[in-house]
Amino acid sequence: MSSNSSNSNSNGNTNSVVPPAQPSTETPPPPPPTKDELIRDILDTQQSFLDMTSKVYEVQREIANLTNENHVLSELMANYMASSSLFQLPATALLPGPIAR
Repeated sequence: MSSNSSNSNSNGNTNSVVPPAQPSTETPPPPPPTKDELIRDILDTQQSFLDMTSKVYEVQREIANLTNENHVLSELMANYMASSSLFQLPATALLPGPIAR
């Protein structure tokens, strides 16, 4: 008797014989964290959140300072432009005198 690795049914379809299952080589998942580990993770996350919040406030203060400086610089520039226009000579003052003949 010869052994076949596939069988034919009455419909003419060929079914392959399934080989036996191989033992899993995957490592099992790690055990769930303990209550203490979860609490430590929560406290670490909370501290990170507080640190980031502090940095956000610092950035907001810097933005407010820069906005204030920008406003002051805009006023100084406007004052400079207004005062410099007082000392500009009319265009005719820049023309040369009468041409000698």
